[in-house]
Amino acid sequence: MFTKGYTPYSKGKKRSKKDNSPRNPGWFPVGTSGRSRSRTPIQIPDSASASTSYVRQTLQSPDCEKATGHICTLRPQANANLKIEENNALHSGMRLIDSELTTSLINTTYDKHKVESKPGPNPGQPNVALASALQDCPIGNTTVQQLLAGVDTPPPCRSSMQRTSNRVAAEMVNLNKTDMAQKLELVKEENRKRGVPENEINITVDARYNSNTIVSKKKPGQNATQAFALGIETMTDRKFIVAAVVQNKMCWRGAWLRGKGFPIECPGHEECTSNLYRAAALSEYELGKEMGNQLGLQKFLVRYVTTDGDGRSARGIEDAIKALEPMWEVERLADPVHLGQSQFRASNRAQYSAGMFHGKTKEENRQLKTVFSKDIKCRCSMIINKLMEKYDKNIHDMSKDLPKVLDATLRCYDGDCTLCQEHSIVCKGDAALNWWSRSHYLSTYQITALQMDKTDKFLLQEILKMKLTKAAVESMKLYDNTNKNEGVHRAMSVNLPKNVIYSKNMEGRLASGVHRNNNMPGTSTQLKCKNLGVDLSTRSQLYLKKMDTNFKYSQDYELRPAVQERRLKQNAEKLAEHKTWREMNKKHDYYCKDQLDPQPALHFQDHDSYCKPKLNPRPAAD
Repeated sequence: MFTKGYTPYSKGKKRSKKDNSPRNPGWFPVGTSGRSRSRTPIQIPDSASASTSYVRQTLQSPDCEKATGHICTLRPQANANLKIEENNALHSGMRLIDSELTTSLINTTYDKHKVESKPGPNPGQPNVALASALQDCPIGNTTVQQLLAGVDTPPPCRSSMQRTSNRVAAEMVNLNKTDMAQKLELVKEENRKRGVPENEINITVDARYNSNTIVSKKKPGQNATQAFALGIETMTDRKFIVAAVVQNKMCWRGAWLRGKGFPIECPGHEECTSNLYRAAALSEYELGKEMGNQLGLQKFLVRYVTTDGDGRSARGIEDAIKALEPMWEVERLADPVHLGQSQFRASNRAQYSAGMFHGKTKEENRQLKTVFSKDIKCRCSMIINKLMEKYDKNIHDMSKDLPKVLDATLRCYDGDCTLCQEHSIVCKGDAALNWWSRSHYLSTYQITALQMDKTDKFLLQEILKMKLTKAAVESMKLYDNTNKNEGVHRAMSVNLPKNVIYSKNMEGRLASGVHRNNNMPGTSTQLKCKNLGVDLSTRSQLYLKKMDTNFKYSQDYELRPAVQERRLKQNAEKLAEHKTWREMNKKHDYYCKDQLDPQPALHFQDHDSYCKPKLNPRPAAD
C-alpha cells in the first residue's frame, strides 16, 4: 500500500521476477539526450478524480543543469468533449472559457457556428452552398434527395432543406436588389459622360408567364399562375436588368389551410407567398406599374419604353411615375422584331386569290403562302436596317424616302422592277441582282412571279404599310428591340421551368437568375457565396474564373461577322433540305392535328322538305 500523496514511478508497470527491478530502467527522460533512473516522488492534487487522466512531464531548470534530481509533475490531459462542453456552457461559465482556450491552442482555423436567434440547428456551409446552387438549377429539393440516394449518399432531411432554401431565397432577393441599384449607378455615370440628364433612362420591357398557352381547356381564365417582367436599360452596351417584378397566385400554406376548413384568403395571411388573388388575371399593366414604382423610388425617370404589342406595361410605368412627377410623360415605342412577326401573321391570314401562287393543290398554295409571308417580313426588316444605317436613325430624312420605297417594293412583287434600282434599297432590278434570286425563300421554292389582282395588291400594300410608313418608323425611332428580354426569358427556364411550379421560392429563383445575367456566371457565384458566408477554395475560384472566360468567349464568338454569315448559309441549306424531303415523301405519315378524328358537318343545309310550318307566336302574358 502507498500513503496518500505518494506513488512510485513504476506503478502499473511490469517488474523483473528475480531482483524486482524494472524492465525498462530508463523511464524518465533527462533533458534531450540522457535518461535518469532516479525515483522522484510526485504529488497528486487533492482535487483529482478517478476518471482524470494525467501526462507526466519532467522539467529541468536551466540554472541547475548539473543537478541529478529533476522535477516531475502530472498535468491533466485534454480529453474532454469540446462539443458537450460548449453545449453545457450555460451551466458553467468557466467551461466555455476553457473550451475556447483549448480550441484556439489545438486549431486556430476552427470557426464555431454563430448562434442565431431562431430555434433549430444552424446549417453548415455545404448545406447553404447547395441551397444557393439549386436556385440556378431546374431541379428542387426532392430531386436532389433522389440524386444523392442514387449515388449511395445519405440524403438530407427535406424539411431542413426547405428551411435553408427559404432563407437563401430571401438573401438572394436582397442581394439582387442591391446589385440592380449598383447597375443603375453605372447608368448614371454613362449618362454623365454623354452629357444627358443622369436620371433619365430608356428601357425595354417584356413579361414571361409560367405556361405555354394563355387559356386552359380545364379551368376558367388564364392558364398561367405566375408571371414576371424585366426592365432592361438601353443606355449602355451591357444592357443591365434594372427592374424585376413578380406576380404570384400560388400559396401552399393558404391552400392547405383552406383544405382543412379554415377561412383563409390569399394574399393577406401570415407567411403568404402570393401577391395576387387566385381568381384574378395576371396583368402586364400592374407589372409595369410596380416597375415604375421601383425606378421612381430610386429617382429615375423613364422616357421611352420599348415593348411588344401584347401588353400595356408602358401605360403602367407612366401612371406610376406620374404619381411622383405629374408633368412627366412616358412614350411607348414598338419593337421592330415583334412588328415583323405581326406582319408575317397578317400576311398568313390574308385571303389572297386562288391563282396568286403557282401551286397545283391547296396544300402547295398554303405552303407557298407561308414562304411568301416570311419573305415579306425579312425584306421589310432589311429595308429598315439599310435606311437606319444610311440616315443614322434620322427619322425626318427617312420619312422622305418611305413613299417611294413602298411603291417600288409593291411594283417589284408585281413583276415591275423599273423603280428598284433607285428606290427599292434591296433590289437592283437587273437579271443578276434582283430580289427574286437574292431571297432564300423565293429562290428555294422557285417563286419567280406572282399573279396578283387588285385585291391582292391592296392586301399586300396594307401589309407593307405596317413597317414602311412614317408612322411606323416614328413608333420605332430608337430602333430598340426586346431581344435581350427574350434571351433572358430563355435563360430563366433554368431557374423557373414552365413545367415546375415553385410557389415559395419563385421570387428568390428569379432574383438569382437576374443576378447571374447582370454578372457573369462565375462572378455571380462568388458574390452569392460571399454574401451567404460560404468560403470557396482556391481551386473552386480558379474554375469560376475559367467559366467567366469561356462565357465571354462564347458571346464574342456569336457576334463575329463570319459566324453570322455562316449561320445564314446554314439556314438556307436547311430550307432547301426541308423542301426536298417534302417533295420526296408525300405519304403524309407525319403529325397532323385531328387527322384521324371524325369531322362534323358545321355548315347547316336548309332543305324545304324538312322545314316545318312556322307556328304563330305565343300571346304575351298579362
